[in-house]
Amino acid sequence: SENNSFQPTIVVSSIKGFEVLKIKEIIMCKADSYCTNFYMEGKKKVISSKNLKQYEDLLAEHNIIRVHHSYLVNLGHVQSFTRQGEIILSENNKASLGDSFRNAFLGRFNKK
Repeated sequence: SENNSFQPTIVVSSIKGFEVLKIKEIIMCKADSYCTNFYMEGKKKVISSKNLKQYEDLLAEHNIIRVHHSYLVNLGHVQSFTRQGEIILSENNKASLGDSFRNAFLGRFNKK
């Protein structure tokens, strides 16, 4: 049945211990000094005690990519993109697109 199907997860160290997050429910990750904030479906936010770089490598194979010095976004949650360089994601989340990440991001949508 559906419930038994394996969903890829990531274990996130938090101040209290750890949380297991379903990767497809991660909308975006935002760096906050040495921590990483995970913005999840259902307006849930999880704060990790590790930095963004550690998650960038772990999540790359799951279509969650670096788009800015401070942001990773889940390509499955991207809804639109503005010419001003703002990525609009599920549940009104927004991320900035950095110039050095622009081609890689737009290339994922076949827009050069």
